[in-house]
Amino acid sequence: MKRFFTWSLLPHILLWMALAMRAYATAGPYKFASCWTIILVYIPPVGALVLVIAVYSSAVLLASAFRPPLRGTWFFLAASHGMALTIGMIACVRAAYAAVGPVSCL
Repeated sequence: MKRFFTWSLLPHILLWMALAMRAYATAGPYKFASCWTIILVYIPPVGALVLVIAVYSSAVLLASAFRPPLRGTWFFLAASHGMALTIGMIACVRAAYAAVGPVSCL
């Protein structure tokens, strides 16, 4: 399970790192790299889904700190991918902000 966990999570993390670097390089007003999170506001089911993934992942990873057997289940693997997704989404927006500062997307 540990080897599968590492190999399944590594491409996910590398993808988000590449997207964050791309967001930093191409950020600007009215650019997708800077304003893509507005999709979460305009399409409420997507925003709710991202929120559920973030809360679920945080809860499972916090519980696994106190219950080691939980780390061997698929819940832990799914929560780790959920945290990679959540942190990657935040990192892309923060990278764009670091490149150009606050932008007006509306």
